[in-house]
Amino acid sequence: MLKSSAERNRNMNRSAETSGVPADGIAAPLRHGVFRRIWLASLLSNLGLLIQAVGAAWAMTQMTSSADKVALVQTA
Repeated sequence: MLKSSAERNRNMNRSAETSGVPADGIAAPLRHGVFRRIWLASLLSNLGLLIQAVGAAWAMTQMTSSADKVALVQTA
């Protein structure tokens, strides 16, 4: 059974009111499931990029003692 848009809006507003997050707080956008999933995916992706950068720099220090080559890997 299809719900009307007004009924969906009422349900969304009701769940937002009971979530415990103030409507005007810094975490207010996290009330929305789609935003929360995109934000979490972005957070995990950035964490993975940082881990990969540290791993690449570490591997380069194991291969050579040249600071210039390590710096080149970090800027790439």
